[in-house]
Amino acid sequence: MIDFIKIFVFDKVLIDHVSNLPFIEKINYSRWVNIETGQIFVTHTFNLEGLVFYWDDFKLTIIIKPHYYHNNNVHNANDFTPSQCVKTLNGIAQRLELQHALKRLKIVGLEYGVNFVTPYSDVEIVNAVYYHSTNQFYNNKDLAYSKVSYKPRPDGKANQHKQYKFYSKAIQHPTHCQPNTLRAEIKSNRSAFIKQRGINSLNDLLILENYNALRSSLIKETKQLLFIHEQGNLKGLTRKQIAKAKRMSNPIYWQKLLKNNRSKFARKKREYFNISNRTYLNYTDAVITGVDNKLKELFEMKSGLISSIPLTNKSGLTSTYSIGRDCTTSKVCILTGLDISMQRPSSKYLSITGLKFLEINDLPTFLILKKSLLTGHVNKFEKDIYSKMSKQIRNRGGSRPPVDRNQFGISF
Repeated sequence: MIDFIKIFVFDKVLIDHVSNLPFIEKINYSRWVNIETGQIFVTHTFNLEGLVFYWDDFKLTIIIKPHYYHNNNVHNANDFTPSQCVKTLNGIAQRLELQHALKRLKIVGLEYGVNFVTPYSDVEIVNAVYYHSTNQFYNNKDLAYSKVSYKPRPDGKANQHKQYKFYSKAIQHPTHCQPNTLRAEIKSNRSAFIKQRGINSLNDLLILENYNALRSSLIKETKQLLFIHEQGNLKGLTRKQIAKAKRMSNPIYWQKLLKNNRSKFARKKREYFNISNRTYLNYTDAVITGVDNKLKELFEMKSGLISSIPLTNKSGLTSTYSIGRDCTTSKVCILTGLDISMQRPSSKYLSITGLKFLEINDLPTFLILKKSLLTGHVNKFEKDIYSKMSKQIRNRGGSRPPVDRNQFGISF
């Protein structure tokens, strides 16, 4: 869950202890001058298995990337649970012989988030994200299909108090995750923001319960996203609603709204969300649901509640995907018995979102369902195979008691 930690140490005894550890490697030495005072400063840079240390005349800065460290500094594209993070950080503290001084390791920078798979194109979703709250997203020049949202300072630079990062993890690490994997992440380089989440020192990140505040924060901030994109099936809308949908699907509409009538921004976002839901194409809902479900999964993993089986996706990559789980915490379609944990929490049946996810992760089962559900009769209100299949599932589930899923030829 946690990708990045920045720590300041001002205690000279601790600084001397770390800088004199025999197994850390000194990799750089630099001098810099304070232009205003003319004072010369020296910075020493050390490295230990991906941990980076900057030691100057005032403090020691420690940079930890727990997720990378957990994966031997190869990637951070897989799941990383709170319990795994606690275990990793405990190991780092022992490696540095700092178990006795955890409360003196002050955290001043933190990044936390989740990787999740979307039923839509990851590239299209990243291209469609425009705002977090009223703050615009900007392209990250160092990584394709990566954006970050922040409130610019008066000098035009990025505000470091809180940023929302959103990017394609599948583009960054294509050999280590499923296609269409995204990452949603909160970044802060201000201790005031971090302390509001109950995190003051490294010691606080070794307490599993403290991760609940980070979970709540990520969900809250994700609900502030605005994705602007073309709508799906407009046939169920009135002419007035269609006209509104087309206006609101133009980024210029939102730019003007922020400039001329900022107070209406939140209300118009809700209107746009509702319209998108009615057209069966809502990136905002897909991302919120994806983040929420992944967080539930990561937090349940600490108790071993998630039971998943390995699958091979289209790229031949091994992943985990839970199908037909018998676990009491699982969310399954009451008709087919298939996993629908990637859908809204209130879902009862396999929907368009779940069908697209199934097509990506378990194509054979998807094709069996497709053959069983599509009768060949065309309905003008059903735009594509996903809406047709979803409608058939709802019809069959609503017209009779839950049936044996083996009627579809699916075995588990």
